[in-house]
Amino acid sequence: MNSTGPSTRLPRKDSKYNRAELKVIGKYKEEYISETTKAGRVFNLRNQILPAMFTYWKSIGEAPGEGDESRTRAKVSSSFGKASDELH
Repeated sequence: MNSTGPSTRLPRKDSKYNRAELKVIGKYKEEYISETTKAGRVFNLRNQILPAMFTYWKSIGEAPGEGDESRTRAKVSSSFGKASDELH
């Protein structure tokens, strides 16, 4: 913070989200952190945070899960899941 006014914090360098996305997520931060159980956090994630993110992405015309990059990620993720199942 400088003497002329409050400074804005920049997202971490390794952040997966941009400032606008962090603003959407930030609305649910306190509630998410205050949950004491994993089930409660998963509930908040599935019923509040993820719907808000998808609504935001839809509003700006960016549909997650489209394009070659997401197909590649899905294939890698799927094949990784199959490989880990075989190990157990």
